[in-house]
Amino acid sequence: FLPTPAALAAVAAIAGVGAATAVVWRTQVVAGLGLIPAMFVPLVIEGEVTQLGAGFVAVVLAATVALTVREGWLESLLAGALASFSQVVLLLAESDPGRDSGTAAIAAVFWLLYLAAAVGHEVRPASSPSITVARPVGGAVLLLLTIALAGAVVLDLHPDSPATVAAVAAGFWFLYLAVGLAHQRRV
Repeated sequence: FLPTPAALAAVAAIAGVGAATAVVWRTQVVAGLGLIPAMFVPLVIEGEVTQLGAGFVAVVLAATVALTVREGWLESLLAGALASFSQVVLLLAESDPGRDSGTAAIAAVFWLLYLAAAVGHEVRPASSPSITVARPVGGAVLLLLTIALAGAVVLDLHPDSPATVAAVAAGFWFLYLAVGLAHQRRV
């Protein structure tokens, strides 16, 4: 067996081959099969959610967001967001609120990736009629993940400030609304 970092590097290489194949073949299924399962490998290898594993998942999520937003593959984008969200929630649940800044920093990276996915999804033109129908639902799911994680990060850093969580959530909702309205005016 390989040590955890070497195993994660091997999984990253396999996921990278899957993503490259998906781009060449222009097929969403291959992208999903290459990237989404890779997000669960750290949990299987380590037996628990750790900062190293979550950092790996963040890298795979970044690749997933970049590829799926570029190609307009909403289903794979949502699958990747939901798969990674479950792990960052587990990481936050096991952290020591107010004392574990490393976990909060990793969660903040996920939050930024969800925000980038939501905005990228919103401003990218729909690539097919089926995406046009699912587009508002996809945007709403990504926005909810962004808001939920922003609130969780704030609570992890400042566990005694629920009003701050509400302010952060409202701020991101308004930001996303502004991006959507600006994009709608261009179309």
